[in-house]
Amino acid sequence: MKEVKNIKEPVIFNDSGQVIRVTDDMEQVLRNPIDQINLQHLCLLRWLRQFNLPSIPLEKLVVYSNANTILKNLTNKSAITKIVIHKERLIERIDKLQARYSKKCFTETDLLYLSFQFILPKRSMLCRCMEYMLMNERCPMPKL
Repeated sequence: MKEVKNIKEPVIFNDSGQVIRVTDDMEQVLRNPIDQINLQHLCLLRWLRQFNLPSIPLEKLVVYSNANTILKNLTNKSAITKIVIHKERLIERIDKLQARYSKKCFTETDLLYLSFQFILPKRSMLCRCMEYMLMNERCPMPKL
């Protein structure tokens, strides 16, 4: 799973879980992209369970698309440096993930079934969940 940020100013991850964008004359608190990707991860897992699909390995990445963005991790949390990267490191990370996960998780039937869930007139729970995330609200998916 990937969350992409297009921010040019320095971004600071602090100990209280805040993400701060620093401009010339002020600091602005942003939504924590790690919290965002964790919510997306949870929604996708619940959606897969809803349709009795097999569990799959899911990796999370927050990618900053501007190479000049200064990323500062003021915490001792290695998870931040593992999840948050610049776009220039994306290909390297994808190569590592492909080497780590070479086994297929879905059959062709599973993939066909999944594709129909996205195109059916009745919107899937995943689509509704993603809409809620875009509105900065909690995922409405039931706990399974």
